[in-house]
Amino acid sequence: MSSTIRTRTAPRRRALPDKINDDEIKRRYDDLSALAEELCAQRAEDRIGSFVDVLVDSVGREGVEGRAAHQAPEVDGSTSLIDDVDDRGGAGVDLAALRPGDLVRSRVVGSDGVDLMAVPLEMLSAATAGRGVTNVGAASPIGPPA
Repeated sequence: MSSTIRTRTAPRRRALPDKINDDEIKRRYDDLSALAEELCAQRAEDRIGSFVDVLVDSVGREGVEGRAAHQAPEVDGSTSLIDDVDDRGGAGVDLAALRPGDLVRSRVVGSDGVDLMAVPLEMLSAATAGRGVTNVGAASPIGPPA
């Protein structure tokens, strides 16, 4: 059996004669991971000043967390909704009134790595659970039921 394995793998060895050692593989992986993180952080920083629609995921002692359209759950960072402490245009939405499922238009005011910080400006669509309100605001991306 060992001669069969050698015969079948010989052409592969000629095509790729030098196997890269584990230390080099780890170094290359770490370099590429660091580059990817840097590029993602730069992309998040480029969003400062822009407007994003944020779907609220959680409300708690840690604050209000959600996701903009470009942020997938658990892989692409998140958006923290914060009060406009510098009064750069005034927050039009009370953070204490937000609930999971609310959709709010927000202005990005900062970033931390891939995560964004944004000030909520307008409620686009309120979650219906416990509130009895839907499609608040004139510009709802959800639209009427089909």
